[in-house]
Amino acid sequence: MVFFLNYLYSVIWAYCVGKHYVNQKLSTGAFFVLLFPVFSVWLFLCGGQYGVGTDYWSYLSLFNGNDLNGIWVKGEYVFGGIILLFNSLGLHGQILFYVFYAINFLFLILVFKRFPLKLTFLLIILYITVTSLFNNQLNTLRQATAIYIGTYVAILMLENKSWKAFGFILVAMLVHQSALILFIFYGFNYFIRKISYYYLLVFLIVAIVLSITLKTDLLEFALSFLSKEYAWYLKGDIVEETGMLTKITKYIFIPIYLLALWHYKKNEMPENEMLLFKWGWVAFCMRISVMNLTIVNRLFDYFLILSIFPLFLYLFYLFESKKVFLFLCIVFFLSFFYSLKVLIFARGEYLYDSIYF
Repeated sequence: MVFFLNYLYSVIWAYCVGKHYVNQKLSTGAFFVLLFPVFSVWLFLCGGQYGVGTDYWSYLSLFNGNDLNGIWVKGEYVFGGIILLFNSLGLHGQILFYVFYAINFLFLILVFKRFPLKLTFLLIILYITVTSLFNNQLNTLRQATAIYIGTYVAILMLENKSWKAFGFILVAMLVHQSALILFIFYGFNYFIRKISYYYLLVFLIVAIVLSITLKTDLLEFALSFLSKEYAWYLKGDIVEETGMLTKITKYIFIPIYLLALWHYKKNEMPENEMLLFKWGWVAFCMRISVMNLTIVNRLFDYFLILSIFPLFLYLFYLFESKKVFLFLCIVFFLSFFYSLKVLIFARGEYLYDSIYF
């Protein structure tokens, strides 16, 4: 119930603020202030979670200054350095969850700020209901921080700020070594400008086929290209195939993606929107393609937030063109699907448990 009430509150607040300031250009500071009531509640809820996810106790131990040697060996100096900094200030344990969530939401703000305030409520809807990152990030907090930074990197690449993006890739890698995959963004603009909508559909079909056929025994060839940590997962049979129910929770969004593709196939759009749409589509296909493999698909979680942008642009079109019925149907579907996860079938990361109670 807590998560669903937070969802409703966040969407309603963002919608009302966006409607009130629809004609005003805002600085990043003003944008942050207007949405602070949302992000502060997120920080309060997420930072105060207790015993959530398989890695909670491991992180709690790290935040108390224990077992940091493994962090240094991996070269994740930014992550370890933040812990040491706050420990030196006398801040240990649970408080570090608030610190890393604050960093995560700061980078999310930097991404959201790229779009008009009146549309922030759509980004929040998709961020919470489609990516599931809001609920699942505690389970892989270190990588989640790198994911938020990586999403900001993608936005910088779209803005042709490649040197600034390079700097943030290095930061992300010093938080979690798997952020090395972010270098794939170089060349994306050139590649994506060349592909047609026909090939976008082909990519989706191939991704769906791979999500069914890709098996753990086909990954042996990849061992020599992976870090020792990920290679150990493969050798140790920790990579399992994803269950059908979990797959369905991802496949269920495909019809909306197809509606978005059909719309943009028929209509011209500005180059920046075209690039964003295609980046998001390819990101979604990459996520789907490795969905059958646990652990391995975590590597493609760097495309989580990026993957919502085709839906965002489509909902934006419906919202602006006053196609109310279809707009409300899609939003209701997404909200209903999320409500099932946090109200009816709530467990694990979707069942709220905190230090406050």
